[in-house]
Amino acid sequence: MILQSGDQDREKKSSRYSRVARTRSLLPSELTAITCDFDPSAALSLALGIGANTAIFSLLDAVLLKRLPVKHPEQLVVVGTDTPEQPSRGISSFSYPVFRELREKNSVFSGMFAHSALSMSMSGGGQSERVLGELVSGDFFAVLGVNPHLGRVLTGADDQTPGAHPVAVISYNFWQRRFGADPGIIGQTISLNGYPFSVIGVASQGFHGVQVGVAPDVRVPVMMNSQVRPGGSPVESRGNMFLGVMARLRDGVSLAQARGQADAVFQVIREPDVRRSRGDSLDARIFRSLYLRLDSAKTGGSSNLSRQFGQPLFVLMCLIGVVLLIACLNVANLILARAATRQKEIAVRLALGAGRLRLENYKDLEIVGVVADAKYPNLKEAAPQTAYLPFSQYDSLRQRTLCVRAAGNASALIAAIRREARSLDPQLPVFNVKTFAEQINESISRERLVALLSSFFGLFALLLACLGLYGVMAYAVARRTREIGIRMALGARPGAVLWLVLRETLLLIFIGIVIGLPVALAATRLTEGLLFGLTPNDPLTLALATLALIAIAALAGYLPARRAARVDPLVALRFE
Repeated sequence: MILQSGDQDREKKSSRYSRVARTRSLLPSELTAITCDFDPSAALSLALGIGANTAIFSLLDAVLLKRLPVKHPEQLVVVGTDTPEQPSRGISSFSYPVFRELREKNSVFSGMFAHSALSMSMSGGGQSERVLGELVSGDFFAVLGVNPHLGRVLTGADDQTPGAHPVAVISYNFWQRRFGADPGIIGQTISLNGYPFSVIGVASQGFHGVQVGVAPDVRVPVMMNSQVRPGGSPVESRGNMFLGVMARLRDGVSLAQARGQADAVFQVIREPDVRRSRGDSLDARIFRSLYLRLDSAKTGGSSNLSRQFGQPLFVLMCLIGVVLLIACLNVANLILARAATRQKEIAVRLALGAGRLRLENYKDLEIVGVVADAKYPNLKEAAPQTAYLPFSQYDSLRQRTLCVRAAGNASALIAAIRREARSLDPQLPVFNVKTFAEQINESISRERLVALLSSFFGLFALLLACLGLYGVMAYAVARRTREIGIRMALGARPGAVLWLVLRETLLLIFIGIVIGLPVALAATRLTEGLLFGLTPNDPLTLALATLALIAIAALAGYLPARRAARVDPLVALRFE
């Protein structure tokens, strides 16, 4: 009997060990099954969150992060000025004499160039159109390391004497669009603002310029300024500050070292101008206190596009980060909900080895009347102080805007206006024709875009939150099917069961509002500069948003609650 008992004991141990071994051998595949057994709402949340982040980051990269397609863009810097009296009130443009001295006397830059964009009227081949041009110094292409696709680029020899070299380099895209990629374009003559220029080259494909969103069609030497800007100040005038300046750092020179040495040279260059600056006005003090500022230009110099959309894109990226966070929380909630019902199983598995300046010119004028304030460039800014003068006092104006009041549909007059202008001067391009309503809409285009994208991604975040709430509550109801069946078998009415589940949903919504509303109020500081006609803490907007959140989230919780209220007690009691 003892031997038989020992044999039985050994058989039991052997059977237990074999079960353990089988369990260990099954762990990897079973754990994989647990990991992959996600609710569809979790997978959908992650897919939507990752997709939205990818879309916005691609836009952010194109506008703010993508490097210029030039040689060693990390060595490029934007040269500007700033003032300790009022930061960001500095001057971002220089006169040609100051630029030339700074280029010749510094020892920290391997090269410098100047540029200035302007709209031009171009005619050639019997056609005229409005193009974006750019005046550039002779070393523009050499400093950037940009080669020609056809012909040659501008050099220092083209930019020595005012008006001596009427030559132009056109962009690759403009060559394709306007001239049909004609290789015979080299040597042809085009007219820019009524002055003939000879095309000497086509820039390389992929090079658009040094500012994001600014892609000039044609570039001419700075020394041709008076020819494309008739009546403008001479290029050699120290008061004609119209040039943006960029530079390339020498090898081994840091940005801080370059800033100190270049500013010392800049102060010596501008000393005569500072001595002539008298008075104690704010503008005079700012001008005297200017110092040189250098900023990295590896992603392009400061442009209207980057200034206009830099902050909105940052805000949107934060919003999309929240969307992705919600998606991750949805998955985490579902995992936690499942883990709570499998504590015993997980404990066994762990035991089995599973692991864990602005300078203004004043003139004496005779003002003959007073009119109401009017806004011109921007609806969001205060109306500027404005004096209205007759055209006869300003014969040197190079560009004029014609305003027409229509008796009926304003858009219907556009074609007639173009025909009338063409009959007066066939070479005069009529451009930027738009109705007053269209001009207003364009002035707040940034705000409209931000509002549209914010609304879309806000609703997107709400959808993900509701999706996660639905997934968690649906799983909770499924796990409580037997409990709900017992309640109903004991006399609980469907309405009581519905309220039982819905009450838990409303509690989660209330906790979310208590936490989220103060965070939302604090985050409105980021959007204050992006709003027009609305305050960041507008009570009506906040109230409507909160009510919408409650309603949609309650609907997400109502669906599982209704399912629970329709459970058949007999089926529920057999559920395991």
